[in-house]
Amino acid sequence: MEKEWIKLAWQEFQLLQQIIDRQMNIRWRIRGWLLGLQTALAVALYTERLDSSIFLSIALFATAVAWFLEMSENFVTSECIKRQTLIEDSINSQYPKDNPPQGFSVLGTSSVLKKTSELLPSLKYIGYSLLKPRRLFILLIFVLLPLLIEYGF
Repeated sequence: MEKEWIKLAWQEFQLLQQIIDRQMNIRWRIRGWLLGLQTALAVALYTERLDSSIFLSIALFATAVAWFLEMSENFVTSECIKRQTLIEDSINSQYPKDNPPQGFSVLGTSSVLKKTSELLPSLKYIGYSLLKPRRLFILLIFVLLPLLIEYGF
């Protein structure tokens, strides 16, 4: 029979996953809002209702604000992943490595986040995210869109 603490740990693990999922939904909403705003600005620019310098200023400012909001949300996700990793390690330590419990890996959820230093949450994750090619690529798309529209490349 499975130990009672393992059942409770699994329930906590699932709750943490729900928090992570909610944070990811926030991230996609921020990106959707930004894309919608940049589209509206581009339409206003093409219908000549908006000056090109104002368009560029608003688009780049909105991108920066959206990026900082998104990165500040990474703190919550990171803390949840750290806790999930602890839970996972505790459960895995009770089983042989060649026969882990169903639903858990023996490698841990995230080894990268264990190594990060404890700085201010927003600054830490903004810097951390800029080192990740996938996140940097998304930021560059939102920065380049207004530049390409403005200068017509």
